Amino acid sequence: MTKPAASLGFRFDILYSCFGFDSDFEFRHSDFSAALTPISFSPKTPYLSRLMTSAILVAGLAVLCAVLMVLESRGLKTTLKLSFKGDVKRESRWLAQYGQAVCTAVAAAVIWQLDRVHRGAIVPLILAVVVATAVATLIKRLVSRVRPDRENAGKFLGPHWSHANFRESFPSSHSASAVALSFMLALYYPAGALTFWSLAIACAALRYLLDAHWPSDVVGGVAIGYGIAALTAKAFALGALSQ
Repeated sequence: MTKPAASLGFRFDILYSCFGFDSDFEFRHSDFSAALTPISFSPKTPYLSRLMTSAILVAGLAVLCAVLMVLESRGLKTTLKLSFKGDVKRESRWLAQYGQAVCTAVAAAVIWQLDRVHRGAIVPLILAVVVATAVATLIKRLVSRVRPDRENAGKFLGPHWSHANFRESFPSSHSASAVALSFMLALYYPAGALTFWSLAIACAALRYLLDAHWPSDVVGGVAIGYGIAALTAKAFALGALSQ
């Protein structure tokens, strides 16, 4: 006889684990080899199911991105520009830079100083952020989408290899790097998952609110960051760091 309630609870456990809200993982070694050694996962959240759930989330984000892009191309008002002042402006700028080079370096330094047993976990974290940023930047240069409120706004101008900020809208590399960083930190330290994901969401939202991107740019960046981080975790067989 089937047990729907138990099955539903199981699925929520898998979904929660995709965002780091799980403390059933174990990271057993103290040196860099820990990042290369498979780790044991609780039977409650089988690794294959967790990976498949991540793939479904990324696919869903890709579909949402495509839908938003169609709506944007048809002239639906989707952009929003807010003007912040004073301390709010300064703080919002800081949040919008979450996941960038300095922030990632600080996160790595904190792990290095405060969690010396697991210093080997720094390499996959940096790798996930760098690769997510690189993939997003490459796509930017290939499609050359014009940012909102510029001439030819929203149009795709085709490949270019020189830096031109006005036509580097899709996808949001800030959102990609922020999500990649939060994914890795939440995976390592599940107790802080809510804080890490809140920072990533704030960064992605500000890229939209500050009129730097179309909604589809942000969603696309989130999908890239999450997907790259999930693949990095799979490649290094990572889980939560033991205390």
